[in-house]
Amino acid sequence: MAKEHSNVWRRLRGGVKPLDRPRHFALAIVVGTIIGIIPKFSMIPWAVMLVGVLLPTNLLALITAAVAFSFVGPMLDPHSHRIGAALLTEETYAPFWTGLFSFKYSVWLQLHNSVVLGSTVIALVAALPVYFISKVLTKVMKPVVTKYVLSNSVADWIRGYPLQTG
Repeated sequence: MAKEHSNVWRRLRGGVKPLDRPRHFALAIVVGTIIGIIPKFSMIPWAVMLVGVLLPTNLLALITAAVAFSFVGPMLDPHSHRIGAALLTEETYAPFWTGLFSFKYSVWLQLHNSVVLGSTVIALVAALPVYFISKVLTKVMKPVVTKYVLSNSVADWIRGYPLQTG
């Protein structure tokens, strides 16, 4: 039984291991940013989360970024409302909105809400700069964080080393 448990743990660890490159972290941070900024009563962040889980992303970085940007999202609401209201009231976009809102499940997207639309626009515009900035920061910060984590006794336990007590 212990041998079986060890093999399962080794396989799980091996499946996560390749997702430690800067692009994996950067993509995870972008997905987490989008999830965090867009209000959660829309279907958009949930669909983005599904895509983020299916893409080769570091899940811990994704979850951390989503939680962190969930605190930033409400601060952007006044700006999101202005952007969304401007897009929804623009006469040249009226046929597009009419066509989009005529679909049966378009209500789930909540794009008729100015804050959701504005937040979606802000998140999509920020995606590319966030990707490149987080990729550079990951390259700089990863050696420092890795050194700290590997010197931690919990990391030793995860890798299979016995814990040193006392």
